[in-house]
Amino acid sequence: MSSADPEYARTKLAAVLDRLDGPILAARVRLTQDPNHAAARPSLAQAVVDLNGRPVRAHVAAATMPEAVDLLHPPGPAALADQPPSAPR
Repeated sequence: MSSADPEYARTKLAAVLDRLDGPILAARVRLTQDPNHAAARPSLAQAVVDLNGRPVRAHVAAATMPEAVDLLHPPGPAALADQPPSAPR
């Protein structure tokens, strides 16, 4: 993983969050690199967004970290907005 990957992930997530309606209470991106270099998809990108009290999670594995971040990005606002409402607790 390069030193530029975390900033790239923040920039991509911020672009998605800027297009969402409703309050974003929190957002977190986690990047993990598998130390096994023989793995087919050693780069893991995970995102958790608290969308008006509703946690929305996504994760993807890819060959490189930028690719993982890019794969995490495309669903964007439509996928987050289409989430069914949480069941009352």
